[in-house]
Amino acid sequence: AWSIRALALARDGRPAEGAASALQALSLAPNDAGALAFLAESYRMADEINLAQETAERAIEADPNRYEGYFVRALISYINAGDWETAREDFVIARDLAPNLVYIATEMAWVEWWYDNTDLSMEMLETVIENNPQNLDALYELGFFSYETYGDPDTSIDYLSRCVSADPRNISCLAYLALVQSAIGNTNNAIDTYRLLMQTGTSDPRYYLRAGSLMADSGNCPEALPILRQGLQFERSTEEPNAER
Repeated sequence: AWSIRALALARDGRPAEGAASALQALSLAPNDAGALAFLAESYRMADEINLAQETAERAIEADPNRYEGYFVRALISYINAGDWETAREDFVIARDLAPNLVYIATEMAWVEWWYDNTDLSMEMLETVIENNPQNLDALYELGFFSYETYGDPDTSIDYLSRCVSADPRNISCLAYLALVQSAIGNTNNAIDTYRLLMQTGTSDPRYYLRAGSLMADSGNCPEALPILRQGLQFERSTEEPNAER
């Protein structure tokens, strides 16, 4: 229970608590491969990449027949190290060891997409939503790949709308839905989506600047100006403000 809680906390943006939970699990079973792997994931989420890599390796050594260490090492490889080939190899092993775990498929789909195997990515993700129609990661990726790779805005909007219906505060799906709507000229729908996005409380300046620009271009300057000011304020508060935005 402690190790599963560690993964949940790390993925919820609370890596310090995740690490503490994993360490509690390891105090009870020092060589537990799952606890070691989820400790590695907590380190990864805290940007302690070297420590994460070492701990993932320890998880694999502790039990090479458990999927967790390979899965986390694959995440480190493609997200943090840009080593797509190693990630692919580890995802294959993890999937073979735990073929029914959804989050292996949703992560592996990104790697296959990078290798221009988007058809395979789509098949994997469609299998996920057949069994779990409201899986947010799968719906987002299906929406992203549909437009980014196939140039199919209608299918993309369908998947992303399903994601937003399942979770009205999902920032990733709202943001990409607004982008697709804007790209195909559905300006009013895009503005409405950006309004929903800003209601989530996001502090990402890009969304405020995009929303304000669309509003200004459509002649709605009274609403656009305070949104643009808010976006500028958020931009200035970032560690590395982008002067070009």
